[in-house]
Amino acid sequence: MGAVYRGVGPDGRPVAVKVVRRELATDPGFRARFADEVSNARRVASFCTARVLDHGEAGGVPYMVTEYIEGPSLGDYVSEHGPLPLEPLKALAAGIATALVAIHGARLVHRDLKPSNVLLSSTGPRVIDFGVARAVDSSSHHTQTGFIVGSPGWIAPEQVYEGTVGTAADVFTWGSLIAFAATGRHPYGGGNLMVLAARAHQGAHDLTGVPDELVPLITRALDPDPARRPAAEDLLVALVGDDGDPQTGARRLVTSAWTPSALPPAVFHQPPPGPSGPPGPITPPPMHVTPPPFPAPAPMAPPMAAHVPPMTPPPPAPPVTPQPMPVHHRPSSGSGAAIAFLTVSVLIVLAVLGFGAYVLTSDLSEGSGEPDTPPVTVPSRSGSPGQGAANEITGVPATLCRTLAKALPAKARGVPQQKSRSDSPDMRFCAWQTLTTTRAVNLSIDVQVMEAIGDESGVQRARDDMRTNWENINDPEFHRSAQRLTGLGDEAIAAQQISPIIAGPSEDNVRNYWMGGANVYVRHRNVIIEVTWVAADYPASVRGSRVLQGRNLAYAPAKNEAIRLARTVLNELR
Repeated sequence: MGAVYRGVGPDGRPVAVKVVRRELATDPGFRARFADEVSNARRVASFCTARVLDHGEAGGVPYMVTEYIEGPSLGDYVSEHGPLPLEPLKALAAGIATALVAIHGARLVHRDLKPSNVLLSSTGPRVIDFGVARAVDSSSHHTQTGFIVGSPGWIAPEQVYEGTVGTAADVFTWGSLIAFAATGRHPYGGGNLMVLAARAHQGAHDLTGVPDELVPLITRALDPDPARRPAAEDLLVALVGDDGDPQTGARRLVTSAWTPSALPPAVFHQPPPGPSGPPGPITPPPMHVTPPPFPAPAPMAPPMAAHVPPMTPPPPAPPVTPQPMPVHHRPSSGSGAAIAFLTVSVLIVLAVLGFGAYVLTSDLSEGSGEPDTPPVTVPSRSGSPGQGAANEITGVPATLCRTLAKALPAKARGVPQQKSRSDSPDMRFCAWQTLTTTRAVNLSIDVQVMEAIGDESGVQRARDDMRTNWENINDPEFHRSAQRLTGLGDEAIAAQQISPIIAGPSEDNVRNYWMGGANVYVRHRNVIIEVTWVAADYPASVRGSRVLQGRNLAYAPAKNEAIRLARTVLNELR
């Protein structure tokens, strides 16, 4: 969805601020749905969740402010300490179930429960990021392509097979999370999304090592049929044994089991307490906001009725250590508001006219433990360009898509052009796509201008983005043969891409269109050019199937055609 920052509220309390990705922020419909969704999320009870404190827009970019939760994520805890002991495990199960009851009661579906979205605070487990995934999924760009919302390995089978999701999907993920916390491994073993989803659809979970008293409930939660899974309220009653007042029963269980004698000290480390009292409302003034590059999730494949390899436990993910970002404070004139001027990669201050500001002090990895280092005070250089800014490109011609339309590869000619999801001088998106049971074609050219932020030039930001892109094309799940190219822009990389688009005319008729071709990234000064050129022809034997696979574009010619399109963009920039 975007970037998450640690910040300080107008009352001095630490907060977490999530800033939406710019390509989503340019969609007015998304902004309206986002505001409505977060308004609903603010009604969610705070016990075992991170309370939503505020939301709004600054410079046209939506943001959300939530309670700051100190403590490791469930994923980091299991990676470092192994499975939870029995009593804290039962408290975890009840705490997440309680959070789901509150979330579902506000007519929300989490959709992205996973170990990094469960934080282990000193007062018990806390679920974060509820309700936001649903708003992202309702964006027109996402529904057009049919991408599944969720994280590979933590998705209910109906999300993959049928493209549908409801509260039962959260219950399924609850079962996976508790099994993971009990054993230190995923209940469906290792593998890519397609392999894990196939095992989930077949009910092939492994609960070896889960305490006997929790096995029946987890087994019901992992039922492949969402209609047979218990509701979140049923989970809670089964865990606390109090159908008259299960919320009180859950509080009693968490309070008694979540103790320093049962869990490591890291869970009970607390930051210095900030001032108490509710945070004031915010009214951000107009300002220019440039959210950081945020790679979109890789397209995901649904399960196939093919041979499923045996389970192997996945390796633990390395913990992420967020770095503190410099911040400088100075008093403002007139209203008496405290406005913060941010440097380096801190992007935005959400000002509170007459009250104060949400000051963003560091970049947080979602779900990871939070840094204890206070922000470093440095002299403000707000408004001054970073080194090299004088040579940076400030915009992309509005005629770019029309120019590219004249240079399409032969296989893409006649393919309908898609409505642009981003059309501004600093971001142009040109795409041509067709999805049929006979053939599929997907050509997209995404051009983004990286602007200077504080002391960091646009060129440096673009270089950082290329490093992320290099990691992306080295992911073996959807890429092969990653290579660095010469003689194309300031730096360029390419790889063979074989990936699906999940789409359909209705939720009951979703197909998985596998395509292959090339993915090319080029940096020219402070501009990133991404060309994705994939296609496939499907034989008659698969045309009635939900999974369509056939003859893909050959990598070498697809790469050359993608490079030619990138050169066309470079000519337009010069």
